[in-house]
Amino acid sequence: MPPLSSRGEHEAMADPDFVQRCLESLLSGPDAVIYVKDLASRFVLVSDATAAKHGMAVADLVGLTDADLFSAEHAEFAIAEERHIMTTGEATAYKEVHETWPDRPDSWAVTTKRPLLDRMGQIVGLVGISQDITGRVLAERSAAAAMDDLRASETRLRTVLDSSPDAITRHDARLRVMFANAAAAALLGVPVTGLIGRRLRGPVSLRTLVDAADDAAQRALRDGRQADLEVAVTHADGTAHRWFQLHVAPLRATDGSVESALVSTRDITEKKAAQEELARQALTDPVTGLANRVLLTERLTRALGRLADGETIAVIFVDLDRFKEVNDVHGHHIGDGVLMEVARRLSEVARRHDTVSRLGGDEFVVLCESLPRGEVALDVARRFVEAVSATFEVEGLSLHLSASVGVVPIYERTGDVPAVLRRADAAMYAAKREGGNRAHLADA
Repeated sequence: MPPLSSRGEHEAMADPDFVQRCLESLLSGPDAVIYVKDLASRFVLVSDATAAKHGMAVADLVGLTDADLFSAEHAEFAIAEERHIMTTGEATAYKEVHETWPDRPDSWAVTTKRPLLDRMGQIVGLVGISQDITGRVLAERSAAAAMDDLRASETRLRTVLDSSPDAITRHDARLRVMFANAAAAALLGVPVTGLIGRRLRGPVSLRTLVDAADDAAQRALRDGRQADLEVAVTHADGTAHRWFQLHVAPLRATDGSVESALVSTRDITEKKAAQEELARQALTDPVTGLANRVLLTERLTRALGRLADGETIAVIFVDLDRFKEVNDVHGHHIGDGVLMEVARRLSEVARRHDTVSRLGGDEFVVLCESLPRGEVALDVARRFVEAVSATFEVEGLSLHLSASVGVVPIYERTGDVPAVLRRADAAMYAAKREGGNRAHLADA
């Protein structure tokens, strides 16, 4: 059959049978919730989908109202709304409605209701069209809940970061600060708002730290690798007065590319001081503060290994005569006072770069490097004897002691430290056998 002309199309569409077929097609659609109600809000025409939604046959639904199908509260609201439409002629369009069904307690639909007019233009009822949007609403709820969870997570994360004593900053590809926590602002002396969107900045005293953080962030952005480093912020004289530990990590986008860098800065000044104190305690004598056996052995090993031709090293062993009597008669606290004074006197006689050590008890060893000849070492040892022979004034007591000193000059490299110390000890005992209060030069 050839296509109808425009006029023929209009005539066909005006045919009552055609209109009826169109209406039946709409009403029989599986998803079309369409209904017509009279002035009493009774169903007079319903689609198959409308009847199916209520679990009823079309014929059984005709003549019922919402009061027969829904809860009293829902029906009262719906009927009042429909009466308003049929009284005023004002339609409602795309209104979202929450519906409760026995098998779907949380359902949503978007509805449009318009007044139904007869040929005279009088309102004789209304036409309603409804579309189920439960899936969309639940998806929106889920997305909103996920967004709320994300905001809550971000809030918790910010709280954690702001509670951290570490200064934490995030830098973009141009090293501009994207995030800074409260500790970062406090460390740099700049409000958080003054840091965001700008390159890291701070007081002149922290310039070294700021530059190190910038450089580390730039390397993380370029290389995509984590890094840890320690930075000393120094005085004008070059001595460190604050230490910081930096941990830098690249942050990646979903495609794996590095988009920013996170820098965590921790003040480790106290930790460094504690480490240095532990190291000092491990290498120093607790009574006198002099080098202990460990430090002496370390320095003596280095000195013996780098001895150059024409140079002389001397190991001078100092042992106090009759020191046991001081402890036995006056107590160890007086003996400790004597040991501290001996340490002071030996350090005064020794050169600045010599190592004065206490091996334990009343035994001291002095390492003298870069001596012109062995006889000079003996002269130094005699000055030690003289220094110890002076009267000791300790807590109101006047004590008289002396020292036996053994001297070992070394002219050639050797790695046998114990042998050197044994020779010095033997020379010291030789001085004791000679009556003490003297120095004895070890045999070659």
